Amino acid sequence: MERSQIDGQSKAGERCNKPAKVNKFRLDASGTHWQSRLVTPETHDGYSQSSPLGSSIFSESAWSDIARSLNLSARELQITKAVFDDRTEFAIAAQLQISPHTVHTYFDRLYQKLAVKNRIQLVMRVTARFLSLATSPQAALLPIGSSAPGPSVHSTAQ
Repeated sequence: MERSQIDGQSKAGERCNKPAKVNKFRLDASGTHWQSRLVTPETHDGYSQSSPLGSSIFSESAWSDIARSLNLSARELQITKAVFDDRTEFAIAAQLQISPHTVHTYFDRLYQKLAVKNRIQLVMRVTARFLSLATSPQAALLPIGSSAPGPSVHSTAQ
């Protein structure tokens, strides 16, 4: 169970797209005490971003081919990559400088477009598309996780 408390609300009557700092609260293992951690766009849910990001599992050319084959817009691709990086809607909003509500709307539309119900299914759908593109006879991909630029995956459209 988690609760959130937002610090730094906008002035009365004003709409503010700038994300605020958030205190996340959750029960400890015993279930008797609340623990708190400060979440800011820089700390990505209170944790350091120094670890490798999940979206780097695919090369930029592979991401481009995945987006093209799934008919994703540039913004939908950014949000999908952020899911692979395990970012929250709040962190995605901060990164893209849009409101969290807009990010939520993008998620709703992405889920509908890809016929999925949650983030896990989204990751599985994108990964399955990558594998189908990678195993096509025309594919020439570098191994997963390779950071060197390489040939892209080409799907045949007839």
